[in-house]
This record gives sequence, C-alpha cells and structure tokens, in this order.
Amino acid sequence: MLLGTLACFLISNRTGHWLSAVKARVWGLLVCFLLGWLTSCSSAPPGSSGESRSPISWTAIEDGEIWFRNSEIQLRFDGEMYCRVFLQKDGKLYSINDIPPDAAKAKPPHFLIAGGEEIKDFRVDYRNVGVSELKTRFGVGKRLHLIGYAATSQGIEIEKKLAVELYQDYPNIAIVSVTYRNTDSRVSIPIASVASSFFRMDASRSEPNTQPYAFWIFLGEGAAGSGASSVQRVDAHYSRTIRFDEGPDPANQAIPLIDFWTSRMGMAISDLSLIATGSAAKLSIAADQKLEVVFHTPSPDKLDPDETFTSSSMVWMVHTGDFQSALQRYKQMLLKEASGQRKPA
Repeated sequence: MLLGTLACFLISNRTGHWLSAVKARVWGLLVCFLLGWLTSCSSAPPGSSGESRSPISWTAIEDGEIWFRNSEIQLRFDGEMYCRVFLQKDGKLYSINDIPPDAAKAKPPHFLIAGGEEIKDFRVDYRNVGVSELKTRFGVGKRLHLIGYAATSQGIEIEKKLAVELYQDYPNIAIVSVTYRNTDSRVSIPIASVASSFFRMDASRSEPNTQPYAFWIFLGEGAAGSGASSVQRVDAHYSRTIRFDEGPDPANQAIPLIDFWTSRMGMAISDLSLIATGSAAKLSIAADQKLEVVFHTPSPDKLDPDETFTSSSMVWMVHTGDFQSALQRYKQMLLKEASGQRKPA
C-alpha cells in the first residue's frame, strides 16, 4: 500500500489532480501486485537454486531413537546401537529383522567377543551424534557418526565409533563400518572374534501368515559351503557356514554377499573388501524359529593399550524381488571401489 500511495502521489503531482480515496486504493493494490510478481520472477526462494534437495536426512532424540534415512533405506538405532533396517516403499515401512526384548537373544549388528564375553551394549554419547557431508567415488552423500562406550567385566572401557554412509545415487544402500579402541593406558584386551554384521531375520514381519524362517536365500557366487546351488529355501533345520576365501584363481574369488527375501522385501549383506579377507558367515535357526546370520571378518588377537581396530566396510541393501538386482548393484559398487583405490598413472 505504501508503494501504491507513492505511485498515486507521483501521478497526482504530474497531472495536478488528487485521485479519490477509492482510486488510490485500487492503484495501490495494482502496483503492489505487479511489483510482487516481478520480484518473484527475478529471485528464487532460499534453497531452490536449481539443485534438488537431498533425500538423505536424520533425526535424533536424546537418550532415544536415532534415524538415518534415504529415499528407500532407513535405519533406526537405539541408545546402545542396536539397529533395525527398513525398506520404504509406496509410503510404507517394511522390515524383516527382529530385535527381541530378551537381552540374551538380542545383539546389535556390531559387537565383539573379548576374554570369553560378548561386549555388545555400547551406550551412545548423544553429545557427539552428528552427520557430515560426503563426496567420494560413490557420489554425494552423508555420513552418520555414533560413538558409544562399554566396559568389560574387568572394568576396561572400549570405545566404539560407528560410521554409516548413505548416497544419493544408491537410495537403497548403507555402507557401515566400526572402529574399536581400547581406552585403557596399561592393559591389553584379548579379542576372540568380531561380528561385523549380525541380524535376526523374521519373514513373518513382511508376510504375517508365514513361518519366521521362510526365506529364499542366495549364498554368494563361488563361496565355500554354499552347496550345489547358490539359491536355497530355508527350512526349520537350516544351518550353514559360508567362507569367502580366495580360491586358486583370484579372478574367480567368491563374492561375499548373502541375500534373504520374501515376496515383499529382501535384504542383502555383503563385505565391500576387494581382496580375500577370510570373512565368513554363519546361518542358523534359533529356538524361536528366527533365522540368525552373523558375518565375521578378520580381527587382531588383542587390542593393546590405546590401540584401535577398524572392521571391514559392510554393505546393507534393501530391495524387492529376488537377489539379482542386489547382486548386480553390489558388483557395480565393487567397480567403483576398485576405481577409487586405483593409483594414478
């Protein structure tokens, strides 16, 4: 209205006649509309500079849930780094991994066995939860940082740093790695084994009228222990140990990928290492009929005072259909990984 009044004053001053109050209001509204339209055409609103907004987001509630989301895969961590993996499809969330309330059955994806005991409940330091920007061989993305602490029965504190990477070009994939540190300045910690991905799979979460173990499963190409066929149907007595070692011909190295699926959802777990790491996966049916799978990757025999150890980077992938799309996507990632590690000529 101020602009309209000014325009009205200029017109009246030039013509020597004052406009009526009604005409002044009309002129004012007209001028405001025209100026507003011109302004909206000449400048874009904040955050709309032509670049599409990233589909990757995160939220954290202190002492509560931590969500890290892409357009298809979503991860939900609790205060001790237990994780549920979701597939988002058609506005709905689906999950086939189970976290029971029974502490004896529940485990996070990453834990270690030290001195004969499982060290698994790492209390998250919420003051240091955060996300950073990424630009790597896999494209543009974000990395979630979680830090947690747990103590052995001898009172030695272990620090666990969890890193999760999500990329815009890989909307259904998370790349996950963990670094452990012995915070004690005097005492070493003996390490028996390290779990780099543990999940309890429950098919009835996606198909309510089926058995919890009723999955189709793909056991990787060329993996020792995978049997005559890499695709199998899980039954109530299923048990396998799969070794992903390098064979006589490095070109035919076993592909360290295991995929589970139902008619509604699939989830693949794989090691992103380019060379044979001696990783292995153990699969078995628990007493409650859930399918348990754990990836073990090589680890040191001990952690000396203030020493750190970083596990292999694992790929978690959600999908629909059988294993074919997951396998091809994983092979594409291996090519990207190889190009990123190749030295310049």
